[in-house]
Amino acid sequence: MKTLTVEELCKSIIDCPHSTPIWKDSGIRVIRNFNIKKGQLDFSDGYFVDEGTYSERTKRALPESDDLVISREAPMGEVCIIPKNLKCCLGQRLVLLKVNKEKCFPKYLLYMMQSKYVQEQIGIINKTGSIVSNLNIPDLKALKIPYRPIESQQKIAAVLSALDDKIALNRRMNAKLEQMAKRLYDHWFVQFDFPVSCHSELVSESHSEEMLNQVQHDECTKPYKSSGGKMEYNEVLKRGIPAGWEVKKLSDFAKYVDNTDSADMIVNYISTDNMLPNKAGISDSISKPLKGNFVRYEKFDVLISNIRPYFKKIWFSNLLGNCSTDVLCIRSNSESDSFFIYRTLWKDEFFDYVMQGAKGSKMPRGDKTRIMNYSFAYPSDNTDVLKKFNSFFEPLQKSIWKNESEIQKLTALRDRLLPLLMNGQVEVK
Repeated sequence: MKTLTVEELCKSIIDCPHSTPIWKDSGIRVIRNFNIKKGQLDFSDGYFVDEGTYSERTKRALPESDDLVISREAPMGEVCIIPKNLKCCLGQRLVLLKVNKEKCFPKYLLYMMQSKYVQEQIGIINKTGSIVSNLNIPDLKALKIPYRPIESQQKIAAVLSALDDKIALNRRMNAKLEQMAKRLYDHWFVQFDFPVSCHSELVSESHSEEMLNQVQHDECTKPYKSSGGKMEYNEVLKRGIPAGWEVKKLSDFAKYVDNTDSADMIVNYISTDNMLPNKAGISDSISKPLKGNFVRYEKFDVLISNIRPYFKKIWFSNLLGNCSTDVLCIRSNSESDSFFIYRTLWKDEFFDYVMQGAKGSKMPRGDKTRIMNYSFAYPSDNTDVLKKFNSFFEPLQKSIWKNESEIQKLTALRDRLLPLLMNGQVEVK
């Protein structure tokens, strides 16, 4: 297999400014090392600078479409490509690669940099580094990249890009479905404008936004609070709740699953690493031989990352598997309550509550007793509200699960194809 070095495939390799800018709430995006995940840019946690700072940080080179960015540390070797129309600059511990397009197709280099062949080279550098390992510029330049003719590069990149595009589409679909579910929950259980009466046939497989608007605003429905439904002030929640509703604790509906299995094989392993930030589900799951003690989760369990800075990660399980002891496994006492419990714990309010009671100095963890004492309004006298909620939410959640399953299959296919395409075992016609 012919190889060329990164230096031979790039016109220039530019280290980032070694300084921390003054952050702004909005403005020009900054790519930071934690924004680069599995070859993709993820701006769930966004950082911005003003125009002056942007100009200062791009003096050496202007990040442009098709440039690659690679992380030097924490973690080492994560790589992404800058998309079209993204005005940005780099944070610390990153390097900008300007690809020589006469020699190398940028997306081909992106995939080769993610390959086991190249990542193993980076791993050797990592093991031989200092206490804080760092991918220095000479070592980066010397990385060997499998080289194919430019036409072959484009075909390989096209196949892998098609899989990545479908994965990205599924993630966007899930984000929209999550927002629809959030809006439905907020409308019914935060604003208390649940429908007093409702068509039973409004849910369809389309899950369209028009459908959701119809659920909330159809002439046959009467939103409770907006239509003058009686409200009563509650001392625990410090707010008004519908008359006849009660305040319940999480412990009234669910329990921790904290028994661990000693296993030689973990299945569908979930940790703080493969849970996505900002309540966005999971990126993948892992099954491999690994001895240790792991919590065994089941379908309809709610998994929550319980260690800072990884709060605000939550996943509603549709699988049987194992999870890290840094992930709380919460099991509803009944399957019918699990959908409501998941949406109740999905709120920012819940995660703020967890963070306020976190214990520990370096990496605080949520206090389990406090978490189980989390209180919320519950329609004790009107189980019909929960039945209606489940009838709308369950199809949305099943669509999310279906998309997640497809994401994992596509990711596995892409990861299997990459080395086969790289070494010529599979040819693209």
